[in-house]
Amino acid sequence: APTYLRIIFIGIRYTIQYNILANALRAIGDSRTPVFFLGISCGLNICLDLLLVCTLEWGVAGAGIATTLAEAVSVALCALWIYRRVPALKLARNELEMDKSLLGDTLRIGGMSALQQTAQPVGKVLIQSVVNAQGIIAVDAFNTVCRVDDFACIPAQSIGSGIMTCTAQNRGAGRKNRVYRSIRDGLLVGLCYFPVICILTLLLKAPVAHLMAPAPTPASQITAETAAGEIITADDVECIVQESILYLSVKAFFFIMPCILNAMQGFFRGMGRMGTVFAGTVIQISIRTFCVYMWVPRMGITGEAWGCLTGWMVQLIFTGTCLLIARSRYLRENRLPRGV
Repeated sequence: APTYLRIIFIGIRYTIQYNILANALRAIGDSRTPVFFLGISCGLNICLDLLLVCTLEWGVAGAGIATTLAEAVSVALCALWIYRRVPALKLARNELEMDKSLLGDTLRIGGMSALQQTAQPVGKVLIQSVVNAQGIIAVDAFNTVCRVDDFACIPAQSIGSGIMTCTAQNRGAGRKNRVYRSIRDGLLVGLCYFPVICILTLLLKAPVAHLMAPAPTPASQITAETAAGEIITADDVECIVQESILYLSVKAFFFIMPCILNAMQGFFRGMGRMGTVFAGTVIQISIRTFCVYMWVPRMGITGEAWGCLTGWMVQLIFTGTCLLIARSRYLRENRLPRGV
């Protein structure tokens, strides 16, 4: 583990560099190229994992090396593309000077964004601690549904990123009448995505639950010294599957909330108002964590789904109010009609 962490620490620099170059390309309207290079990096990562971990048996160190090399390749591809195809982003020697104003804006927005990104995992750690106290069935069921949650919310996060880019571009170009059209159109896209993921979750909840459920502990691995909590029986697997199905049956209808909230947060990021994004995230994760502490011991992991909805609803009230106030002020200051 220490070796893996050292390798990953080295790879962090490549992650930072890729994000800088990829976001620079997105800022000028090229969102396809970073995704293409990221796909190449993911494919290379898989191939290197098979080579270093499975064939050469380097273990976790091999996995770390594979990830780091794949990230380095994605950085090299982005840099080469910019150097050859995007003259506007090429740096000249006389441009390598510190701009204190831009540095201040970068630190302000980036620092607040980092705090916002940190709030989510901290809340998830607290939520996981509550789930862990419920036993192995609850833990395995929750780990299963978390993967479905992540998969379902990634497109909504991508929609929010698109809104952020469009908002920032229109704001920077002085096209004031199109700033709020970005979030309006993005919200429509998010609302169109919701029924798709809701129906897919309801249709595939049972197959996914069975696919991701752990296998029963083989009889050959059960000894007198094996702790009871480490043994998973066939009945335990069936309970895990049923808990997962029940959770997904409820949570499928709640995915509309991240579709709306990610759109709103993307807009505020594009406007440079990271304080609003951070406050909304802290409110959501705080209320969600409190509800989980209250409901999961009584309702099982389904209580986490209801706690998540409660946090999202309060966040929606807060963020929606901020959006209405910001819109009214923006229209008044720029003397734009209400219909914009």
